Amino acid sequence: MPARDAIAMSMLYGLGLRPQELFGATFRQVSRSRFRVAQVLTKAKPEAGSTRPVGRIIAAAKTAEGVRTMPMRSWLYNELLEWRACLDNAALPASDDDFILPGAAPDGHYTLDQQHNFIRDIKSCGGVAADRDPEMSFLTGVTPYSLRRGHISLRVLAGEDIKRIADECGTSTAMIHRHYLHELDMRHEQPEELSFDGAVQAARRSLRHLRAA
Repeated sequence: MPARDAIAMSMLYGLGLRPQELFGATFRQVSRSRFRVAQVLTKAKPEAGSTRPVGRIIAAAKTAEGVRTMPMRSWLYNELLEWRACLDNAALPASDDDFILPGAAPDGHYTLDQQHNFIRDIKSCGGVAADRDPEMSFLTGVTPYSLRRGHISLRVLAGEDIKRIADECGTSTAMIHRHYLHELDMRHEQPEELSFDGAVQAARRSLRHLRAA
């Protein structure tokens, strides 16, 4: 899978973005995408009392207090740093005011063909995983939106506050209760230490182990 697709999958799963939000995501607070973007990425800023910058996500641009942001998950921010270093080495846009995932369109966005290719690549990965392990056969129906659903599902299973999940993912508590009934029923059966970030880190360790083998 191309590196661009890999970081796109990390972004969709790590942030719970809708695919159209990802393809319009920039480090600027204004996106020229034809889509109405609910979450975009903003410039990295050091947290209070820290010198280490942390990527931030604009969760709501129109509130009584103005633009509201929240910190990006650290593992995802580290992936972004690696990705932007690759862009810089390839002489592609990589400054704070450039696209995170530069597309082929003249204005820097993904073209429709690129979006279709991304969908094709994800479906292809699902098919390969199913061929290698019959227990993964459910991945044959995966789509880019499945990554957002996975993000929300795991956070629900981990027992996170539903309102917080809804706010950070640009949806409503009613929609989560409507579409994630199974996860809501199962959350009380999960181990107490289960967390979204913990599950991601465990999966990454497992992936490194498989690569080494």
